[in-house]
Amino acid sequence: MAESNECEIIETTQSNFVQNQSVDRLKLLYPMVNEEETPLPRSWSPKDKYNYIGLSQNNLRVHYKGYGKTHKDAASVRTTHSIPAACGLYYFEVKIVSKGRDGYMGIGLSAHGVNVNRLPGWDKNSYGYHGDDGHSFCSSGTGQPYGPTFTTGDVIGCGVNLVDNTAFYTKNGHHLGIAFTDLPPNLYPTVGLQTPGEVVDANFGQAPFVFDISDMISELRIRTRLQIVNFPAPDYEQGKWQDILHKMVSTYLVHHGYCATAESFAHSTGQIFQEDLHSIKNRQNAFSHLPADDEYSHALTFNTPTRKLVRPTRAVYGAANVPAVWERRLKEILQGIKNVENFFDDIIAWSKTFEELLIVFDTCLIRLLENSVCLNRCKCAFATNSVEFLGHKLDIQGIHKSDSHFKAIRGAPKPSTPQELKLFIGKVTYYNSFIPNLATKARPLRDMLFTSSFQWSPTADKAYKELKNILISP
Repeated sequence: MAESNECEIIETTQSNFVQNQSVDRLKLLYPMVNEEETPLPRSWSPKDKYNYIGLSQNNLRVHYKGYGKTHKDAASVRTTHSIPAACGLYYFEVKIVSKGRDGYMGIGLSAHGVNVNRLPGWDKNSYGYHGDDGHSFCSSGTGQPYGPTFTTGDVIGCGVNLVDNTAFYTKNGHHLGIAFTDLPPNLYPTVGLQTPGEVVDANFGQAPFVFDISDMISELRIRTRLQIVNFPAPDYEQGKWQDILHKMVSTYLVHHGYCATAESFAHSTGQIFQEDLHSIKNRQNAFSHLPADDEYSHALTFNTPTRKLVRPTRAVYGAANVPAVWERRLKEILQGIKNVENFFDDIIAWSKTFEELLIVFDTCLIRLLENSVCLNRCKCAFATNSVEFLGHKLDIQGIHKSDSHFKAIRGAPKPSTPQELKLFIGKVTYYNSFIPNLATKARPLRDMLFTSSFQWSPTADKAYKELKNILISP
């Protein structure tokens, strides 16, 4: 009995030592992350997965337990937490324990709520690198050539640069290059499997990585500091700096919903107030429809000089997550109505015939009325043959690029800084469905972002002109 107890004590001590060692490794990798507020991903979520996914070994091993007959049998799992922005550069690795029958595996990232009955990369806000063909999938069922295939015994790493919103992959310790740009925030590490026998193990930093990510993290920190230190500050006169400070204060007031104060401040400091007060007030009124749950209302609490702490009972304009909550609430209100979609506070409805459209309008308006949601008549367009929506033009012929967007691109000068080039690449990526083989065409431009000096090569110049011509073509 004494020997048994002694063994238990030794095993417990060793277990605690290993656990503390893994915690220390993660703290060394991501020292700026406060896990009390934004926990790091440490394991796969037993709740945020498709039922064809099985988990074991402290939720670090994933195995497929479905039928694997068609793509409809695909299954994915996300981590328990999203990647904190404070990481700067985040990285995880997945070892292919067994490729199973066909090796239809995807490793990547996805946002909360993305369908887990799919491999990562097939749906919006989902990104994946697939083992069977080596293609990268960016929010689309059509992949782009990216890297080599991977199989049993390979270790695939996925890194996310939260400074420039890009993602890259590694294979067996070798960097494969940038795979995705203009990533949205709050993404979750994700892995997807599709055929029987597929098994993978994850390493979120608890053990040493095959790829030496520490050098990249150090390089990013140094580069970021140098960008801040060397940022060109124009030699403005005192009055010019005063104008800039006034603009910053005015922008802050508008962002947080103090529109009347912002307007008064702008007038008193001689600024031209260009914000649409009606638009701001419309959003404020919309958000005030949302009651704040007791469990989360503390997050909206703010301090005032006269009333001390104030805790709103309804959502307030300026809180970072309120627009997303409002979008979800509007989706709930419109749920079940055929041919109606919304994005944040924009609603679009369509039909094949005018008679059907009237029925859709009637159903939609009644549903909004029942939930006390008001529309701004000045911003409504009814029964049109074409409409601009989310940077696209929709008409009877289908979906096209926005006229206003490609007119702006036609007149825009060639990017002269990395920031301007990133904006151009982001615009190109947004219209990726109109550009076949985008990853290959844009590779010379992406490579320019990782050179020590920003210079246009003949290859990059050719790629820029080709992509620009595609964008501005009807």
